[in-house]
Amino acid sequence: MQLFGRNITTKLKWSSLRPAVPTASVQEAQHPLPAKPSSTTYSCRELTLERFEQAYIENRLEALALPGTNPTQEALQMAWADIQAEYCDLTGDDSFKEMMRLRSLNTVLMLKIEHVQLLVHYLSHRYEQVYIDALKAYGYNEGDKYRFDYNDPQSYIRDLHRVSGSLARDEQRIEENSEEINSYIESKKSSRINTGYFDDILVEIERGLQLHFPLDKAIITIGKYATYLDKLRKQKPAKPAK
Repeated sequence: MQLFGRNITTKLKWSSLRPAVPTASVQEAQHPLPAKPSSTTYSCRELTLERFEQAYIENRLEALALPGTNPTQEALQMAWADIQAEYCDLTGDDSFKEMMRLRSLNTVLMLKIEHVQLLVHYLSHRYEQVYIDALKAYGYNEGDKYRFDYNDPQSYIRDLHRVSGSLARDEQRIEENSEEINSYIESKKSSRINTGYFDDILVEIERGLQLHFPLDKAIITIGKYATYLDKLRKQKPAKPAK
């Protein structure tokens, strides 16, 4: 079964089967906060609107890099994904947050399917209590339903088959979530941010909040922009565009 270009029956290395880790002045008011020394890219709150616009409209992801750093393309892509998610969170795009939740859920479900398939494959050849415990940690511990009694081979194999069969529900959830995600993406294709978008919104903020200074895209950060946008919304009955 192919999902997001991946085969969910792909085998993983045993080394990957490990527990998850539980995871002032006007200019000063608009200026980016100091970034963490270990980072090579701006966070969303630190990123200026000008840099965000360059990345979003012109696809210049190098605008996300901190001065003096040279992050890889992979690092830039990962940072951009995080920035877009936080941008929508800060500006109140609830539908985007729901899409990100579904994507995260799909990732968890796909990893579960892969891990459980691997466990069942191994246990069908050799009994190991540590892997039985791993299955139980996934929820296969419902009293007599999953006994995993190795002294009763027929019952033991039947339990393993039952575990494998239960994964169909997770596969169905992934497909349903993917349909919702694709619907969201299609609905947003006609409402993308374009050149001049932030200039118009900043003028609207300046007028609506009666600011006595201009807002500069090269200075104001996404974090500060979101704060102004929230204040504007609270004093207006109609929502401005995000």
